[in-house]
Amino acid sequence: MRILLVLAALALAACGGSSDDSKTSKAIEDVKQAAESVGEAVDEVVEDTSESISDTYIETMEKAEDVGEVIKESAEDIEEAIKEAVGD
Repeated sequence: MRILLVLAALALAACGGSSDDSKTSKAIEDVKQAAESVGEAVDEVVEDTSESISDTYIETMEKAEDVGEVIKESAEDIEEAIKEAVGD
């Protein structure tokens, strides 16, 4: 994404015709800095989203383990009740 923004800035700067080199250089530098800022913001969002997904995954797995324990305990209780009812 950053590369695209920089390339677009360079293309626009090249289309300026008879503009002054210092103005072109300044414009390119300004666009490059803006592209870097956008890239950094996107990186932060991706990192925050990844952390959030990771936290959600961990919480879900912990809940699944809890449910698995409840099911296991219930199955053991049911098995005992069946054995008692059958007289085994």
